[in-house]
Amino acid sequence: MSKKIKIMLVLLLSVMFINNCKTVDDEKYVYEDETNEEIVKVLPQITRFEADPDHITEGDHIRLYWKTYKAYQIYLKLWDVYKPVNWFGNKVIYGLKKDHEFKIKAVNKDGTVYETIIVKVKPDLDLPTIVYFKCNPNPVVKYAEYYTSWKVLKATTVYIKNYEFGNWQKVSSEYGYGGSTTNVNVHKYLKATNKNGTVYSDFILYVK
Repeated sequence: MSKKIKIMLVLLLSVMFINNCKTVDDEKYVYEDETNEEIVKVLPQITRFEADPDHITEGDHIRLYWKTYKAYQIYLKLWDVYKPVNWFGNKVIYGLKKDHEFKIKAVNKDGTVYETIIVKVKPDLDLPTIVYFKCNPNPVVKYAEYYTSWKVLKATTVYIKNYEFGNWQKVSSEYGYGGSTTNVNVHKYLKATNKNGTVYSDFILYVK
């Protein structure tokens, strides 16, 4: 067989193969092999990939949900790299300070599919909130024990002092409880701060 005839046969077979291929949909495709048998290839599917909520305030948390179908390997990209995960699941994400993009990748022998979601983050402009700052009992019997308690929200640092010109002492930034005694009236102060500002509270402990 001459070289020219061989080339013509190769071109003819290529055209026949292309004509026998047909697309079914976005997730699978079919072609006919040399035996005229249809071979179906099915891509993996990402049936769920979402964040709840997908709009938050800086400092809040979200939960990611995902579910896949006919995927042999699934990878989730939370920060800089893809990491393997189960075919379905959820994960709580903390510490988002700005808009963030999450990606998922599903793989099987027939191909790879991707999906992306973006969580919108707005700045937290709230000042700290002092829920309560008090003593019990008040008034208190001279030299009897009393307890100071406080609860503060959205504060990075909290300070307490016992007199107007006393020194501020750093305490728990969320809540606290402590006992003491006194024989004189005490003016107590609390200061709570975050990046947006500072708030104060005070009260007088009376001795009877």
